[in-house]
Amino acid sequence: MWKSACLGLCGLALSAAPAMALDTKLSASCKPVKPEIDISKIERKIQLPQESTYKAMQKAQDPIGREAYDEALAILLPVIERNEDRAYDNAWVRTQVSFIYASKKQWNKAIEHSRAALSKNILSATQELQIRNNMMYFYLAAENYAKALEAALEYFKYAPSPTADNLALLASVYFEAGKKREAVCPLHQAINMSKDVKKSWYDFFYSLHAELQDFEGATTVLMEALPKYPDTKIYWQQLPQLLLRLSRDTEALAIMELADKQGMLEKESEFKNLSALYSQFEAPYKSAETLQQAVKEGKVKADEKIWKQIGQNWSLAREYRKAIEAYGEAAKFANDGTYFQYQGEIHSELENWKEASTAFNSALDKGGLKDPGRVYLNLGIAQYNSGNTNAALSTLEKATKYEKTRGHAAQWIQFINMKIAAR
Repeated sequence: MWKSACLGLCGLALSAAPAMALDTKLSASCKPVKPEIDISKIERKIQLPQESTYKAMQKAQDPIGREAYDEALAILLPVIERNEDRAYDNAWVRTQVSFIYASKKQWNKAIEHSRAALSKNILSATQELQIRNNMMYFYLAAENYAKALEAALEYFKYAPSPTADNLALLASVYFEAGKKREAVCPLHQAINMSKDVKKSWYDFFYSLHAELQDFEGATTVLMEALPKYPDTKIYWQQLPQLLLRLSRDTEALAIMELADKQGMLEKESEFKNLSALYSQFEAPYKSAETLQQAVKEGKVKADEKIWKQIGQNWSLAREYRKAIEAYGEAAKFANDGTYFQYQGEIHSELENWKEASTAFNSALDKGGLKDPGRVYLNLGIAQYNSGNTNAALSTLEKATKYEKTRGHAAQWIQFINMKIAAR
């Protein structure tokens, strides 16, 4: 039996839960990304550029600041040529030139100068680490994802303390290189080491699990993301669908109920699913109310099936007047008199005999009934109880012509005749 208790999830949209490790089946085997080489142990002699090289670099800063990149290159490229035999000056200037080409979106040139700077093996370990990081971005910008992955792995081989942003980027590189499974672990590490996880990381982590068919994992991700980003409508829409897919219907109903209260449901299928779940959990009133309101607001297209469903649930909820109205709407779409028959049966249950007679007559007039004998029988009973004895006998006589109702109709005729004889 359904109860509007939200299964303990009512506070979901109000406050985020304390930070906890986000673990899934795909992340169970993950190991933290760690450096293979300790850069603190790489010994390099401290180098200083020649005065002429230093002055050229200083001179180039003005055009760089003005984004006059060609002017800056005209100053620095000759310096590189003049210093082919001076490794440190050459590498140092190439680092700056790579940035200038990157600013011009000439990624291949930026990569070329970065690689050349690294090849000198003379810059400090920290400088070389930064260049490796830059190359990862340059390859990504050039959409050379295979090389971007190579550069990323090279960077993380040396990176002593990768940040969450670094790790999320590595996940992106894996993804762009077509290695979705490998993208899971660095992103998992990034999320779990962050106090305030970026929404884009949750979105990425969710999409990885969904694409890799780990729907339990995708559900776990959204269950953590939703309290932290409760205004994200797509979370409210995706999470119930995942829960339904996993046959976690009770949780799906709780989430969908909260989503509906906060105006997060939009699609026709969402309102239909919510109504169906209410019905499944023996809440026919909520089922009918939800669907009828959605029809009224134009969120669900009205048709015979929808109004029939609304009518059935109002009837189960013992809201008979509302059921009669819903069946009246369904009748507008139907090619037969079935829904007038339903109205008549409800009126009979309520002992509204005149209204029942009107409804049963409408059913017979429209025709196409599966069991017309039953309608004649019920009409005859309604007419008798309305005090219209002659009409009742005539109608019940018609009911005797149908095998299913012959015996019952004959009993009523006998009963009425006995009443007449006893007067």
